[in-house]
Amino acid sequence: MNIQHSFSHTDLALELKDELEESLEEQQAFDGIKIQQERIRERGLQETVIEIDSEEGEKQLGKPQGIYVTLEGENMAGNDGSFHEEMSECLAKRLQLLFIGLGNGEVTPDALGPLVIKNLFITRHLTGWKEIEGCPAVAALAPGVMAQTGMETGEIVEGIVKKIHPDALV
Repeated sequence: MNIQHSFSHTDLALELKDELEESLEEQQAFDGIKIQQERIRERGLQETVIEIDSEEGEKQLGKPQGIYVTLEGENMAGNDGSFHEEMSECLAKRLQLLFIGLGNGEVTPDALGPLVIKNLFITRHLTGWKEIEGCPAVAALAPGVMAQTGMETGEIVEGIVKKIHPDALV
């Protein structure tokens, strides 16, 4: 069933899911869509994870396959720093970041990128460690320059992005 034309305009998979539920009979399964909702801690923070894992799911929600995370909270507009920190921690657990330190580490005026990479807290390989719980998965590379590698930096980065699929490239 393709009812995407009846949706109001939104980019949030959560809102699309709500509209789809309203237009379908109760208890009907969504083909190719998995939905998990979790209330987090005592402060009214709720996380909804929608995974679209098939073409049928794409058709139902009008979004490409992927994982869509929505965080909602009672005090989002407030000036409560601890609440915003809690929300940031929840979001960070879901992110995988890739940092690329551009430049030539052997030439002082061009060494900033590689120096930054040396000072990052790399966590991608530490999944499951209690000490880094709440930190995003961080991977990093200082690929050097073409004179050192014989390859364009863009080619190197493209290969890594295709392999590890980070949520953000910095």
